Parts: sequence; C-alpha cells; structure tokens
Amino acid sequence: HAVRKAVEKVIRAHAKKHTFDELVEKVILGDLAAEVFDAVKKIIPVRECEIRKSKVLKGPEEVKTRRARLRRATGAAAVKEE
Repeated sequence: HAVRKAVEKVIRAHAKKHTFDELVEKVILGDLAAEVFDAVKKIIPVRECEIRKSKVLKGPEEVKTRRARLRRATGAAAVKEE
C-alpha cells in the first residue's frame, strides 16, 4: 500500500509540473521510472523499476481532439476497405 502511494505521489507531482508531452518523454526515456525507483527504495528494497504500461485518465484538450481525429480516420479507413 505504501509503495503504491509513493508511486502515485511521484507521478502526480510530475504531472503537475510538466506538460503532457514532457511527461510522455520522461516515461519513454525512463527518467520517471528512475525517480519512482528512488522513492520506492526508501520503503522496500528493489533492484529495478520500469514503467511498462501507462494510460491517460484525464489529459489536456489537445490529446482528446487528437485521439478523436485518429478514431475518425481509422473508422473512415475501415469503411473504405470494405
């Protein structure tokens, strides 16, 4: 329970400080995982920490519109193929 809270605290702090694109970059490059590792190793001994999967629960408006455009484009392509 304490580990999950520590992970959530680090991720939320970064989400508040950085833009969406910067946050995605930190996840991809492993910078965020390194900071999570530092926070978690104070609670429990760990060898490594990776972020394997992420999900946008609430994002900036530009992400929502981009996602909607992709869905429309994918749907239109599927209709044209039939």
